[in-house]
Amino acid sequence: MSAKFRIAAVITILLIVVLVLPVNIAEAQTPLPPAGDWIIDDTTVIENETIVLRGNLIVRDGGVLTLRNCEVYIHCNFPGHRAIEVEEGGELWAYGTTFATNVQGINLHHLFVGI
Repeated sequence: MSAKFRIAAVITILLIVVLVLPVNIAEAQTPLPPAGDWIIDDTTVIENETIVLRGNLIVRDGGVLTLRNCEVYIHCNFPGHRAIEVEEGGELWAYGTTFATNVQGINLHHLFVGI
């Protein structure tokens, strides 16, 4: 094998690693549905957003939801109407994030948070 061929082969391999590898390790994102339950079963990161939940928030086994600097408003009609549930093996991380309901008199003590 000539030196030029070896150099070309090494450059080709490096280009493949640089161009293809980031696509394979990119995080999946589960978008917030306009209505209904938000079910997280992948790795989802939300930053600097206002989130209005019109359903339950469920983080499944193997799912990871990270919220950074978000405001989460949970649309409730009555106490116990909505739930935030993190199943065994799931993770919910909230940094600089606030949680509130849309109905006066319903606070987070009335929400079911299952861990």
